[in-house]
Formats: sequence, structure tokens, C-alpha cells
Amino acid sequence: MWIKEVLNFENLLECYTLLAKRKFGYFSLPLLYESEFIGQIDSKADRKKKQLLFKNLVWVNEIKKTAYNA
Repeated sequence: MWIKEVLNFENLLECYTLLAKRKFGYFSLPLLYESEFIGQIDSKADRKKKQLLFKNLVWVNEIKKTAYNA
């Protein structure tokens, strides 16, 4: 898979994984900052309230410090 080669990140769609075995969430997506993978987020849209809910947010430990996130 190209995303693992470029970002050193393996994306697994966990909606087909049993709830007890999920690590990140039902439909977690990668978070990118510039060209680096910095974490994963599992979100859900509440269409009636017109809100985006963040159910889980996981940061990668090796985030390089820059002037923006120092």
C-alpha cells in the first residue's frame, strides 16, 4: 500500500473489526501536517445538530517540534 511506504503509516479501516479489537475507532482517518503523518482521528457527523463530533484522537509520539507546535 502506497500510504505505508510514503508516510510510514498503515491505515486499517476498523468498521469491519469487532468493537473490542478496535484501536482507533469505527472510521478513523489519518491526520497530516504538511507532509507528515501526525495521528489518527475518528469522527462522526451529527446531521440533525449540524455538528462534527470527535470520538477519538490519537497522536503519534514522534511529532517533530516546529515553530507552530513547540
